[in-house]
Amino acid sequence: LAAVSIFGQNYFDAATGDERLTRLRRVVDLTVTLGAPVVVFGAGSGAPGANEAEKVNAAVEFFRPVIADAQAKGLKVAFYN
Repeated sequence: LAAVSIFGQNYFDAATGDERLTRLRRVVDLTVTLGAPVVVFGAGSGAPGANEAEKVNAAVEFFRPVIADAQAKGLKVAFYN
């Protein structure tokens, strides 16, 4: 198994963002359990009403702890476009 991926999640949706973040963290743990070296996910559509730079900055700050956790567990992280 080369990678585990999760697609179609919008982490910046106020109604479902927390649930989707929990799901992403579970996918990170699943990736470790399955022995795949890479977890793949996307950033969703970004914060509503934000310009591109704001969306990028929000995504970086939002995903920083998830990426750190995945790396601490020995995974590489990849994003899809």
